[in-house]
This record gives sequence, structure tokens and C-alpha cells, in this order.
Amino acid sequence: MNVPLVEDNPISSKVYRCSLDKYGHETYSVKDGEQGLEYLDAHPEMQLVITDILMPKRDGFELVRRMKNRLALNDIPILVCTSQSPASVQSRLPMDGWKYVFKPIKYEVHL
Repeated sequence: MNVPLVEDNPISSKVYRCSLDKYGHETYSVKDGEQGLEYLDAHPEMQLVITDILMPKRDGFELVRRMKNRLALNDIPILVCTSQSPASVQSRLPMDGWKYVFKPIKYEVHL
């Protein structure tokens, strides 16, 4: 699966990338919603987008809204990773096509 990671925190981005790459997913890191939208416009074949909410330039709320308003991007599933409250996230994003998890994300390793 091809997954852009829209995250301004390099540590969080690395955690997501290592976790997904381990299972054979191909990841691409971008630092904010503006770069994320540019990347998605050039690569509308992406199968999932993972995004933070609080980022410089264009935040995750704006990224999701713009994706939902673009025909080529509106069917791509979105996973929002945030430290904000569920009510804050739910009230500011379109109703469908996205899910959220809260930071810090606990990654479980099975040995």
C-alpha cells in the first residue's frame, strides 16, 4: 500500500514510517498540509493518507477538507493522528472518509 505521511514532527513521522515499512507498505513523508496536497495532486493513486492536525502552513483540517472537495482525492481513506480532543476533531472535519487515533500512538511489538 502507498501511504503519504503528512506530519511536521520528524520523530512521529519516523515512527509511522518504520511501523508501516515493516509490513511492506511504501511511505512518503511530507512536512505540512500544503506539501501533502501538492503530493496528492501529483499522486492521486495513493491508497491511504496519514495526517497530523496541527502543522504549519496548511493544517490537517484544511488538508482533509480540500481532499474531500477534489474528485480525484475524495475517495482516499484518511487516518488523522492527533493529540486534540475527539469533540474538537469531529466538529471540524467532514463526516465521512476519515478515522482518527490519538497521540502518543502506542506501537505494540510481538516477539
